[in-house]
Amino acid sequence: MKNENETKFKIYQNKLSKLVKISKKKYYNDYFIENSNNVKNTRKGIKQIITLKPQKANLPTKLVMSNSITTDTKSIANALNDFFSNIGKNWPSLYLKYQIYHHWTTFLFLHHLAFIYLSLLQVK
Repeated sequence: MKNENETKFKIYQNKLSKLVKISKKKYYNDYFIENSNNVKNTRKGIKQIITLKPQKANLPTKLVMSNSITTDTKSIANALNDFFSNIGKNWPSLYLKYQIYHHWTTFLFLHHLAFIYLSLLQVK
């Protein structure tokens, strides 16, 4: 059982790594196309790619929850934690919502941002 779980974990870890790599490539491709006439932003994008030091995280300062905006950092952290800790449990309903796609890579590639759309989050 343990070996089977480890194997599944490695398979999904590899798939996730590939999807992250594809997403980064698409992001930078779109970024450089959009900023092709802006030297400052082009240099900024190149610096992001080649910089070895980790960037300072841009944490959210406000979050829309239940049609109201909160700026309390503890509430934001709890809401994000709740969302990401329940994503596996909520996956079947999210999948059924987008079941028109025939292959999982198409589904993830086209709608990966929909899963972190924070204004849909509700805190109980």
